[in-house]
Amino acid sequence: MYKVLVIGCGGSGAKTLAYMMDQLRADLAVFGIKEIPGCWQFLNVDTPLQEEEGQAVGSVSKQGGAYVACGVASGEYAVVDQALTERVQQGAPEGLRHLATWMPRHPRDVTFPVTVGAGQFRGIGRLLILSKLREVSHAVEAAMARMSSPESQEQAARVAAVVPGAGTVPDISAPPLVLVVSSMAGGSGASMTLDVCRLVAGANTTPAIDPQLISVFLYTAEAFGSVPAHLRAGMPGNTLAMLGEIVAAQAGAQGTTSRQDQSLYSLLGLSNQAGRAFKRVTPIGLKAGGSGAVFGDGTAEGVFRGMGRGLARYISSPAFRDYVSYDIANMVSVPNRQAVSWGVDPTDMVWSSFGYSSLSTGRDRYAEYASQRIARRAVDHLLDGFKLPGATTGDTQRLADLWRDRASLELNRLALPQPSTSTVLAGSQAVDQATVSWILSEQTSPTVNERTLRERAREVVGSLFSRKMAIQGGITPGDWIQTNERWLLSQEPQVTAELSRTAALMALNLSKELAQRLADNTRLDLAELGIPYALTVLTHLRQSGGVLAALADHLQAIGNADRTRPLAPPQGTMQKVRSLGNGTLGSEGLRGLDNELQAQLSEQVFYWLAAQVSQDLAPVVRDLAASAIKPLENVLNDARKVLEGARADKRSAFGVADVATDLYAAWPEEAPPGQVAAVPQRFATAHNEVVLMGVDTYAATFGVHVKEAAPVGARDETGRAYQAVVQQVVTGEWEQGAGDPSPADLLTVTASWVPQGLPGATQGSLPTPARYELRLRPADLLRRARAFVSRRGESFEAFTSQSLRGFLNDDTVGDHERDQRSQAVQAGLRRALEMARPLVEIDPQVYATLHNGDRPRLAFNFSQVPFRNQPVAGEFLDYLSHSDAFDTDLVVDNFNRSLGDDDVARVDVFGSYPRSLPVAYSGLLKSVAEAWDAATGSAGAREAFWRFRRARPLAGGLPMGDDERRALVRGWWAATLAGGISRDPWSQVNDQHSVRVWDRQEQEWVDFPAPMLTPPSQMIAPNAWLPAVLESSLLAYLRVSREGMAAFRPWAALRRWADDGANGHQERYGSQTPVETMLATLLGQGAVDGLTPVVDLTAATTPAERRTVLLAFVDAVCQDLEASYLPGAGKADEPGRWTNFRRRELVETAPLSVDLAAEMLAELQAVRQSLASVVPAGAAASPISFGGLEY
Repeated sequence: MYKVLVIGCGGSGAKTLAYMMDQLRADLAVFGIKEIPGCWQFLNVDTPLQEEEGQAVGSVSKQGGAYVACGVASGEYAVVDQALTERVQQGAPEGLRHLATWMPRHPRDVTFPVTVGAGQFRGIGRLLILSKLREVSHAVEAAMARMSSPESQEQAARVAAVVPGAGTVPDISAPPLVLVVSSMAGGSGASMTLDVCRLVAGANTTPAIDPQLISVFLYTAEAFGSVPAHLRAGMPGNTLAMLGEIVAAQAGAQGTTSRQDQSLYSLLGLSNQAGRAFKRVTPIGLKAGGSGAVFGDGTAEGVFRGMGRGLARYISSPAFRDYVSYDIANMVSVPNRQAVSWGVDPTDMVWSSFGYSSLSTGRDRYAEYASQRIARRAVDHLLDGFKLPGATTGDTQRLADLWRDRASLELNRLALPQPSTSTVLAGSQAVDQATVSWILSEQTSPTVNERTLRERAREVVGSLFSRKMAIQGGITPGDWIQTNERWLLSQEPQVTAELSRTAALMALNLSKELAQRLADNTRLDLAELGIPYALTVLTHLRQSGGVLAALADHLQAIGNADRTRPLAPPQGTMQKVRSLGNGTLGSEGLRGLDNELQAQLSEQVFYWLAAQVSQDLAPVVRDLAASAIKPLENVLNDARKVLEGARADKRSAFGVADVATDLYAAWPEEAPPGQVAAVPQRFATAHNEVVLMGVDTYAATFGVHVKEAAPVGARDETGRAYQAVVQQVVTGEWEQGAGDPSPADLLTVTASWVPQGLPGATQGSLPTPARYELRLRPADLLRRARAFVSRRGESFEAFTSQSLRGFLNDDTVGDHERDQRSQAVQAGLRRALEMARPLVEIDPQVYATLHNGDRPRLAFNFSQVPFRNQPVAGEFLDYLSHSDAFDTDLVVDNFNRSLGDDDVARVDVFGSYPRSLPVAYSGLLKSVAEAWDAATGSAGAREAFWRFRRARPLAGGLPMGDDERRALVRGWWAATLAGGISRDPWSQVNDQHSVRVWDRQEQEWVDFPAPMLTPPSQMIAPNAWLPAVLESSLLAYLRVSREGMAAFRPWAALRRWADDGANGHQERYGSQTPVETMLATLLGQGAVDGLTPVVDLTAATTPAERRTVLLAFVDAVCQDLEASYLPGAGKADEPGRWTNFRRRELVETAPLSVDLAAEMLAELQAVRQSLASVVPAGAAASPISFGGLEY
């Protein structure tokens, strides 16, 4: 594993990160991991003060990432402008020069509120983020701290332990890889990307972040083709400006571009010494390279999802190691760079490409579909299960009818007496016969019934007689009676107390059994007919005059009936003894009388005990209604409200990779009778996801699996089977089989009911109402549905857990089916290969020009392919070997190295082109070129195209490095002196007229594009031609599709006036530079290539005179540059003298020359030095020598 910091800039970056996190969460959930490990950090940087929510997935922060808002609380741009102006001027008197040529000339020019965005203007967007540099920097440092925390290490260890191919836990001291995702086209993201990269590279973290490990993924304007035209009006100009700035940042590492950013940051109070901002750029368009096929449905959202999914799989795949070792570390050669990237190491300049797809069974999504569909049906059943389909009867009447029909069943299951009008005598009173039978029935209670009551009575009397002193023979009957009466009377208090305790304990046991049956029966009622019916049953039990109230009255009547004291001398036995007269009783007779007395007393005690239990039960039964049933009704009503609320909640679910959701509205619905159930759109796979089980097969497959998963007795019909499955999921009870035990957690008694009226039996416990936990929330039902679907060895699990290798080698199917599956896998691999093409197009002609005739050959990398020694692998290798659509040898080798035999569920495919310079990416600027072409005829349209697009001084916005830019500036001065620049006089300028440069190599004039991005009509000053010409080098990129690399010819011709090195400056000791050669000719002959010099040399007849005239012109220009454009103490600071910019008003008239004035002066001075010292052509002089030998 690698430590990875992923940063999204702007809306497109935020959406991509959200999809990326959603995919990671889904992939990790398969292995029981619920959180993204902290070694992968996600940071969203955007303009809105409140992070925006996506439509399909949760925001970055809601999924565990962080958010930095770069917007401002005030909606007025003028507030931002004033604050920023004051800060840079406080930092340095001339600080405003950093902003002068690209910030709005007047604050009033920005008419939209900046609280929620940059209005699709890059320039405005950067001004906003400049006020939030410290916040972004702190957020990066906080993310790095989280990444290195012990908790993150533990999370990474869990992932490494259970996720195949995840690798080992990252070294805590290793620097992270950083992926920045943004767009080239927007206002916010495109404006802040480079600053974010530089802030990351310069962040104060341990370990330090290596800018060589920072990669940028950028959506091009093409990716937004589905956006309505009026919503993407600013995208073409933003894209072009972003191209210039990002190429300048690549080419200017450690150079002018980085120093300008560092200086501006310093003025704003932030120290950042990052020279390089990032290593690699990967553009992302809409069309697949090579085929030109539009990605998916052509929407930007589809591209965001596809990229988010691909990047998630990338950082979690072994293929990421190839990216680190190859794309970042390896050197790159671009042999022919005369036109672009001159003077820069191509390794720093090349861009990458990225494509992704996967092949899987797709059954993991089906498992979640099945779980959610069962859970939704369970919710519907719990709320509507009592209803008859199609019936017009009201709910109240339907529930009343059900109670009438099922009352006897309910009472039987509760072991309560059935209603009866029969009575029986208890003493002299008539009592309810059904209640008496209920007390004595073993069906009522295994612990309180006639058998147990008699047993207890015999035990009490037997214990009593065991303590009785034996009476010797020879006693008279009268004495026997008197002795026993006194003895019974003496024992009665003790025995009565013991019997009272026994009765209370028996009543308590029976109350516990009643409470248990109540819970059990409620579970059954919920499963069978739902919550409203279960509440109806409880109401009939509890209500006044209801079942329990009547039972309590009957029990009280039994308890109040006349009853003999438990140890009252049995009159039958006593009368029998009296009838014996005055004789004496022998030992044998005494034993017989004692046995009879014991039997009679046992019978008396039994009746007394039964009556006492009844009497004790009467208040218990009443309290059962109040303290056990009422709390149960309350939790059922709460559950009903929760489910009704869930069913009324119409919010959309977040998650497309992680389709898990607790939202009822997002769960699959049941189809009307006779129709096929529709599958929610969010279950649809991403456009770069190839699955062997299509979403359209879910419904039919579900019907088969439901029948197979139902209890054996319910499998005869799908509807009956489905109902049985739903009932099992409601209760959480099913046959365990080979897997984990069922949860059985529908209804839990969290606090047992302690009834009133039995203080002696409850051992001092105070009467306590029962408390229940009813797990019937949508999340509870879904959890149980998932557990049901995942039962090991059952129909759903056996299907959904099958790996790709298992899919091919399934012994339960026949040869024909296996052959069909092999063909499906083969077709899936080919389609995955096609879908993994990078979303960017390479121009083969431009690539060939840059790379010495080579072709841009596609390459593919693979995660583990579990088909080693399988026929399908050989067939696919044969297909690869005979294809010319990619680098065959490399792809075949990569595929062979990836073959394995693990039971993986997915094969990831990553596609890429060889790295090349930005100009080779043909799809990058197609829509931009179209927009510019459409605008060229209208000054207003051109102004709208370019207004507020550039977000840096010109040196940081030109697509070239320092050497090339300086060579172009020097070449301009050289060509100007020789007359090699042709343009309209300032008084007669026409935007449609081209500036021309003389191509000394081809001996002809070459036109720069016209109109330019900053045409003469907008130059403000007559000495801004050179900056405007250099700025319009961006337009060459728009013309490549029509003209090829010849589009860059004017700038190459201009550069050759100063330096004719092939790919960069080449020192040649002892040889003249092109400037020196030209000046020598100009001085010696008065003209170069027949051109008319910038100053009239006709009167100067000697080289010395010519030198004097030319030096005077050069000195005048140098003096004007110094006085008008460069800062310094005591200089004029007013329109026409743009030096220190102490006043904001100077920005209103600042020309482009402000940005390049220092370089223009330095290069002109270098030309002057050559002019002053060069030996004129034709003059007698020693050849130039460096003082060494030539050999």
